[in-house]
Amino acid sequence: MRKKSLIPLLALAACLGAHAGWSVVAPLEANDGKWALYMDDADVQKEGQRVRVSTLYDLPPTARLDVKDREVHSIRDRIELDCARSTYSSVGSSYIDGPMGKGDVVLTLGATAEEEIGTNVALATIAKKACSAR
Repeated sequence: MRKKSLIPLLALAACLGAHAGWSVVAPLEANDGKWALYMDDADVQKEGQRVRVSTLYDLPPTARLDVKDREVHSIRDRIELDCARSTYSSVGSSYIDGPMGKGDVVLTLGATAEEEIGTNVALATIAKKACSAR
């Protein structure tokens, strides 16, 4: 029984591990500054029409995002895309106090409900890259 309860934690740790394949997907305007959105090209896992990929939102040093009374400078997110239905959901997210996903985790969130990609240009770009990979 104990092993079963560790599975979600191990899965989240695996998806938030260090990777060397970050590529810029899009600049984003948020919280008084330009964020950069990255996708980990080395961590695209495809199973049929479903794809999982790690993403990273990185804040510039001049922007400020406070979570739990601490500054956050990046957010690592593991998302699952349904390429056939053009939908996505988050598998898990970590809010981190350092840039480029390095530093201490301030907050960890679990999975979210599936949503349509719709007009979200950044997510559409990730979907296009991830769904056509391998």
